[in-house]
Amino acid sequence: MQEDLSWLPGYTYVDGTLKTTGEAIPPTFHLRKDGEIMAYVKPIFCEGPTVGMFLQMSGVKAAVERGEI
Repeated sequence: MQEDLSWLPGYTYVDGTLKTTGEAIPPTFHLRKDGEIMAYVKPIFCEGPTVGMFLQMSGVKAAVERGEI
């Protein structure tokens, strides 16, 4: 399954992971001590400053499963 994420410009959700569409920097992944996988991304927003952020992969997966793409 591949889904472009409207709320995360420059990234797509492919087979359970985040990938860049080529416009944004590739995501990096980190494992927290509690076992949660975190993804660092720097989305390409049309307006305002571009900031990096950490996202919980469980939250990204849940949003895609709910159809929030």
